Amino acid sequence: MATSAHVERVEIRTTDPERAHETLTSMYAAHTPRLHGSRERFRFRISGAGTDVLRVDELAHSMGLDSRQDAPYDALIAVELLSGQIDFANGRTSMVPAVGGVLLGDPHRPNRVHWSDVVVRTTRLDLAAARRVVEDLTGMPAARVDFELSAPVSASAARYFRAVVERVRRDVLPDDELLAQPLVRSEVFRQLVVAFLSTFPNSASRAQEDRPEPHSLGAEPAVVRRAVGFVESNAHRDIGLGEIAQAARIGPRGLQHAFRKHRGCAPTEYLRQVRMDYAHQELLAADPSHGDTVAAIAARWGFLHAGRFSIGYRSMYGRSPSDTLRH
Repeated sequence: MATSAHVERVEIRTTDPERAHETLTSMYAAHTPRLHGSRERFRFRISGAGTDVLRVDELAHSMGLDSRQDAPYDALIAVELLSGQIDFANGRTSMVPAVGGVLLGDPHRPNRVHWSDVVVRTTRLDLAAARRVVEDLTGMPAARVDFELSAPVSASAARYFRAVVERVRRDVLPDDELLAQPLVRSEVFRQLVVAFLSTFPNSASRAQEDRPEPHSLGAEPAVVRRAVGFVESNAHRDIGLGEIAQAARIGPRGLQHAFRKHRGCAPTEYLRQVRMDYAHQELLAADPSHGDTVAAIAARWGFLHAGRFSIGYRSMYGRSPSDTLRH
């Protein structure tokens, strides 16, 4: 662990599950773990950097783990799944992201976490400091700013969040000279708070949405917004019109009518578009030298006919999926 005046860097590797547990406890929250798998082949690493109010880390843990926090995070912690499997639950909600997906842990209640051979990127913000920034941005009193265990509100919001975090991780946190400037540290933290605020459901955003606007007659109704959020958070699952309508709290025919009126397509067509976009993101991140193929990525998102996938992909992105994979 290396520390300068304004940034703390961490690089820990171990084959000892107990040391890994101690590291996770010190960096995230006290928790009670149960491990599954081979202790002999166990590998753990964590690397990253941060200031007194933010940090970004990449963590790899080779065993299966069931864990319940002994106390809440009292921080905003977003988890991006880079590989493996993970699910979060808080007693009321459960989240199971696909690879490449992002979720926000519950900052106010103990989370139960299950993972298996994971690599994740975590972005952590001090909750009290984040609430003060939200109050400055929205006018909502800091004490009333609440987040919850949740997925991003949309696929575009998730892309925006990942892009902001990646820029901070790549361009800002490695530069001690840059971080020595108070205005830079303040602005980077503000940008991350805006990313959390724009990406995950929260009381401040809901209050903004509930305010009447003079030109809101053409705005999407709540049933459409709920359907969109459900589709974008569950596109990796085997869902259809019935499940989408149930999540939107409306009948299937009513949802189809609302979707065509406000989105210009059927809910199932929108589901296909979202899955195509997620396949596109995987192709951009894939490496053919590691065995990644267009067919395998397409199949993960439900596109089993290579020809139709290629035609649909080209119509949306202007080039073939194989060109995207190669470049």
